Amino acid sequence: MKIAREVLVAGAGIVGASCALELQRRGCKVTLIDPRSPGGGCSFGNAGNVVAGAVVPFAMPGNLLRIPSWVLSPYGPVSIKLRHLPRLTPWLLRWLKASHSTNARHISKAMHALHRDTFSLYLPLLRELGETDLIRKVGQLYVSRHLHGADGGALSGALRAEAGVRVEAVSGGQIQDLAPVLSKDYSSGIFFLTTVSAPIPTGWCK
Repeated sequence: MKIAREVLVAGAGIVGASCALELQRRGCKVTLIDPRSPGGGCSFGNAGNVVAGAVVPFAMPGNLLRIPSWVLSPYGPVSIKLRHLPRLTPWLLRWLKASHSTNARHISKAMHALHRDTFSLYLPLLRELGETDLIRKVGQLYVSRHLHGADGGALSGALRAEAGVRVEAVSGGQIQDLAPVLSKDYSSGIFFLTTVSAPIPTGWCK
């Protein structure tokens, strides 16, 4: 495929910056534009986690029954204003369709294809910069106050197993051993063994 010699890349987050770098390596003259500082958009909010094992979609079977409690709770993951509902309805219907188990499996496979090479692609970039110590394999812990609530159910477990994602179920005192600052109210958790963490520059913290 022929690549244009002059390329404009919109967005200076991790995706845009990586695309710009690769295009430069291929001999292109690249202009990278963003109304914010580099990394100040979507890449700002990832908490420094690099998760190659993210293979469970947000749209999963059973979510329809959870929507009322999500909307009514001030701490829920969904906030919908009634005046926006007519415009949101087509999207919500597509989301519910994606929540079917068959569709969730297809989406999970696509997520795995996107994420599985995360570390092998990041590390050469960091070696080139001499900054391989920026990321550390410390794992990632999901917790829940409900028994077996952290694992997301049988389908979530099956999707992780099919993708070869290694997790360990933890409970009770094991949770405090991994994260002593957490409340003892949390009764279940799953620990992702391969997730890495990157320190967040002080200027990014608010």
